[in-house]
Amino acid sequence: MSQTTDVREASRFGVDPTEPRKSLMSGVTIPASKTKPEDDDSGPAARRAEPRPAPDVAVDRDLDVLEGAVKHDDQAERDAVAATKAKLRATCLKNAQAAADAAAAWAAEHRDYFQRLERVLSSGELLRQAGNGSRDRINRLDGVVKQTLRSLNLLPAFPEQVEKAINEITANSLVPAMTNHDGRDQMCSPGITAVERLARTSTPEGILTSLNEKLAIVRTIVGEIAERIGQQKLTSTLEQPITYAISPETQRIREALRPSPVLSRADNGGPPGNESDWNPLDYTPRRS
Repeated sequence: MSQTTDVREASRFGVDPTEPRKSLMSGVTIPASKTKPEDDDSGPAARRAEPRPAPDVAVDRDLDVLEGAVKHDDQAERDAVAATKAKLRATCLKNAQAAADAAAAWAAEHRDYFQRLERVLSSGELLRQAGNGSRDRINRLDGVVKQTLRSLNLLPAFPEQVEKAINEITANSLVPAMTNHDGRDQMCSPGITAVERLARTSTPEGILTSLNEKLAIVRTIVGEIAERIGQQKLTSTLEQPITYAISPETQRIREALRPSPVLSRADNGGPPGNESDWNPLDYTPRRS
């Protein structure tokens, strides 16, 4: 083994190679080494410990832009979602609440009328009174009344449905995707599109127009059925027999003025004045 190797091995085990030492195995005294250890600042070991220079990295500005685009910024996403929800509440939710208020004002004026009609239609007596010819009109009336009352019951909860759709918006639902919006395919945010479509189903103007149309239809049919019921009652009255009450004196006068009928009697050989009275069992000889 070379002296350089001995110095290296001694340095590994914490032994000073510049001092004499005794071998633990053979007991031989090992003289001090005259070779300088390699752990100085200028030796090969020190040079190997120096960091290697970083390789040159090509700078690509376009790639930096793409990396920045796909990098998620949680705070920015939360801010975008919050801003979108605030905008939809100021527009879609406000319109939904206005539609519900308009329906409530209309219901305060006309709900009782439709509820009375519902009770009349549920009795089953209306068809008998109006006649079988009114069956189609009564069925039409029943459908419009039920549809109107159902709308009046559902519209108060419409703002809650819009609010729920707004709360379900997330950062992922704001990412534009190809969808059909306003009758054409275009890139739109699915979350925003869902809220806007729901809000457009019931607007204040549309609600009042629809309810007033249903009211006009109902009033027209009710007038037609009422007219037919009146005709049915008039017809049934004319078909009934009429009885007149007369006094006994009037009856006596009528009997006196009635001409007596002419009676024709057969002469059967009976007694004078009663020639028709003939007894076939009477064998008494007749008087001439």
